[in-house]
Amino acid sequence: MATTPVSSKTLPWQMLYLRAGLLAAFGAVLFFTGMHQSVVSLLILSALLFLAGLMAHRFWRNSRAINKPDYWFMIAGVLDIAFSVGILCYLGHPAKGTDNLLGAWGVLVGITQFVATLYTFLGVKDNSESGQDMSVILLHFINALLGGATAFLLVQRPFGGNSMKFAGLLPLAMAGLLFVLIRRLKTDVDRDEAQQSEA
Repeated sequence: MATTPVSSKTLPWQMLYLRAGLLAAFGAVLFFTGMHQSVVSLLILSALLFLAGLMAHRFWRNSRAINKPDYWFMIAGVLDIAFSVGILCYLGHPAKGTDNLLGAWGVLVGITQFVATLYTFLGVKDNSESGQDMSVILLHFINALLGGATAFLLVQRPFGGNSMKFAGLLPLAMAGLLFVLIRRLKTDVDRDEAQQSEA
């Protein structure tokens, strides 16, 4: 029975696009609900974050099949799923603590993206002749800043009761950057496969 070799064309890129859409929806819910969280809004936030984490984890599992596992998606998936479960702990008192919990999510997103920035920079530096540019590094770095800004808005509350509302804009920005990052990753995988087929 013939089998189709796994390549970038069979990777579930649509799952990453779906993840970006889920993060955008997550930010939109935060923006429109702000500090006035209810049981329903927390359930929606938890479901969106859980599904976003599931999409990231599924993509990571599939990327291992072509020996190009992107561990940052695995880490992002675990973080999202863990915090989606954490949100459920506040269903009994939705007005208390969710900002600090989501602030902790922002801190960890920022840290992992900063580490990804350093890791990618070293990889590009070691493979400077491979044609890679600095755009992926810049995307990771901006995401690290957005994660930190999310944590700052939610924990320090510089805008008072509107801080969580403004913090909702940042996952929307993360989603937009993820769309760009997906296209860059797909281009890199396609280029690597083309170089391997020519060798």
